[in-house]
Parts: sequence; C-alpha cells; structure tokens
Amino acid sequence: MEISFRDKGKNKILQFAGNLDIYTSPVIKKKAISTIEEEEVESFIFDMSQVNYFDSSGIALIANLRKRMLDRAGKFALLSISYEIKSVLQLASMDRFFTIYTDETEIV
Repeated sequence: MEISFRDKGKNKILQFAGNLDIYTSPVIKKKAISTIEEEEVESFIFDMSQVNYFDSSGIALIANLRKRMLDRAGKFALLSISYEIKSVLQLASMDRFFTIYTDETEIV
C-alpha cells in the first residue's frame, strides 16, 4: 500500500496505489485527516488513478473526507477515477456529490 501527498498550487493531492477497502481505508483516513488538520489544507484532492479496487469502505472514506473539508470551508475533489469507480459511485448515487477531475490539467 502506497500513500503519498503532493502540492499543486493551493491543493494538497493524496495519491494512493492499491485496493481501497475495509483494510486500507482506516489507514488512509488517519493519514489524510492528520494532513488536513496539521497543514490547514484549503483544497484536498484524492488522486485515484492507481486505485485497483473500491468498495463501500472507500465510499465512506471519500464521503468522510469531503465532509471534513466542507466543515472547514474547504474543497474536496476526486482525480482520475476509472470507469469502474465511477460506476460504483453512480450505483450508490454518490457521483453527484463530488467534483471529479479527469486529469491534473483541469485543477485550478
């Protein structure tokens, strides 16, 4: 499991490689929330280009991170989601709640 953070302008981008499931979600959540709070992040983007698998734990994770950012008057977005992940979000009627960027060039 690889978790990394990078900055793009005012945006903090989290990149994760692997399966986003019940086993990895708690670890990602802990690191993401710690980063959001310690660095006073204004805009948080989850780069999902290397996510291989995504289940309900992943949905709960991104919903929680989105809520955390909105509570801080910040912004949350997803980056580079696959067709499969988009399908899962659509099935859960969650796709309309997220700003979704196709690639980094769209990020302001």
